Amino acid sequence: MYTKRKFQKQIDLLYHYYKEPLKLLIEHSGLARPTVWRFLKGKNLRTYNQDKLIECVITLNEEAVAKRKALKDRGDKILQLELDLLKR
Repeated sequence: MYTKRKFQKQIDLLYHYYKEPLKLLIEHSGLARPTVWRFLKGKNLRTYNQDKLIECVITLNEEAVAKRKALKDRGDKILQLELDLLKR
């Protein structure tokens, strides 16, 4: 299980990747805004709510990282095509 300190890195990543993480977590978890807000502030929650939110945070971070990787790969592919055209 995550410690608060370790999981804070996941929360920080969430804020880095998304403009409105509170809104996203409410949509993905189906939990009420005050519950999600308490979670983001590190307050105590019921275990099942906390587990649901942890899962949502990790999923959202994984999606953001995968999207960034796909964009980087597409950009690299375009650059490689440009270089191939310049060589001709």
